[in-house]
Amino acid sequence: MIKYDQQTPWLSTNEGKGYAKGIDVFYRDQKTIEYGDFWVSYSYLDTERDYLDFPVSATPHFASKHNFAFVYKHWIPKLTSSIGFTYSYGSGRPYNDPNLNTFNSERTKAYQDLSFNMSHLTHLFGQFTVLYISVNNIPGFDNTFGYRYSNTPNEAGQFTANAIKPPAKRFFFVGMFISIGQNVNN
Repeated sequence: MIKYDQQTPWLSTNEGKGYAKGIDVFYRDQKTIEYGDFWVSYSYLDTERDYLDFPVSATPHFASKHNFAFVYKHWIPKLTSSIGFTYSYGSGRPYNDPNLNTFNSERTKAYQDLSFNMSHLTHLFGQFTVLYISVNNIPGFDNTFGYRYSNTPNEAGQFTANAIKPPAKRFFFVGMFISIGQNVNN
């Protein structure tokens, strides 16, 4: 792994080190519920690295220890439509607070998301068409991905933090996809 000093980043070496271990569990069922399809996944990750400009071996900012997802899709034949829900959870990610004497020891709060989607199959101008809508983070969870700190301390000697958040609490998408080139009537 690449290792460098922040004062001389152009003098990098391959002397970094680290480890990662964990487990992934996945279960999917398409038979129990008629027209239903669901799956559950869980990942556990234990990792530390001494790389880049890390002063000590620590868990990197992108690694959350626990990740969970539940996905359900249901086909509605009379409407030629599918609806789906997804719930995602990720335990807090590490970040470095320069106001503390420890490195990457702080954690964000857990990430959560509950999303909905719907697709409707139809024909438009004789072409196969899919109408699609989705919305994420329906409950409006206040997710934080980490923090950016000022480069210099303020008058009180503290580095000020700005939370890294999504640009919006919810995201809506409405789309129409048309397969052009093969007329349905042929």
